[in-house]
Amino acid sequence: MTVSDVKNTPMGTDDDFARVIAELQDNNSRKISLFNIEISSDKNDKLIKSFPKDCKAEELVLAHTSIGNGELIKLLKAIEQNNLMPNLKSLHLWRNSVSEEIIPQFCKLVEKSQKLKSITLAESSINDVSVCKIAKSIGKNRGVSKVNLSCNKMTDIGANKFLSMLRDSSYDLRDVGFRDNKISDELKNKLAIAMKKKPIMLVNKEKMAKAGEMARIAYKSRKTK
Repeated sequence: MTVSDVKNTPMGTDDDFARVIAELQDNNSRKISLFNIEISSDKNDKLIKSFPKDCKAEELVLAHTSIGNGELIKLLKAIEQNNLMPNLKSLHLWRNSVSEEIIPQFCKLVEKSQKLKSITLAESSINDVSVCKIAKSIGKNRGVSKVNLSCNKMTDIGANKFLSMLRDSSYDLRDVGFRDNKISDELKNKLAIAMKKKPIMLVNKEKMAKAGEMARIAYKSRKTK
């Protein structure tokens, strides 16, 4: 779907919201999508109360969702504090205006969701202050492998935080979307090179870990003889 398609798509109806609630309560869907749905305070409360125990959903889509800052913070806080999505792997908030007020709670959810692999915050008016906080939260959750921050207000200051993680094999991060930001061409090239090298680094890391484990097993075997 193109940006033009999104802009021309009418907001979802109450029936669309009811469908999301029904899918959530059935607990059979791997994806909770509130794309293009307007979330009022009453709807947000109903949404939070509808999460089943041991929710199976692995993906949360809040893209192009009409929801106020206070309500978005409330939703993210409920998910984080009550562990409403213990299997969360993908978190998408693209094409929302994510203010600095929202970022602290967003980061808490990122840190707590240890199965999280993918984050999308494209077209969300995010600046370097927020980018640096997001990078710090990912630093505490080393399993995140993909972050899309395209079409934001990031400069070299924020981009350098992600470059450091891309160059460090102790982080799984290997893919950072950074197009249409305020990043210098030099740093764009460095990010691109780091992303090409990262899979090799991670493979070598796994090989070294396996070699180390085999060496430990061999050592224990010799000691018991």
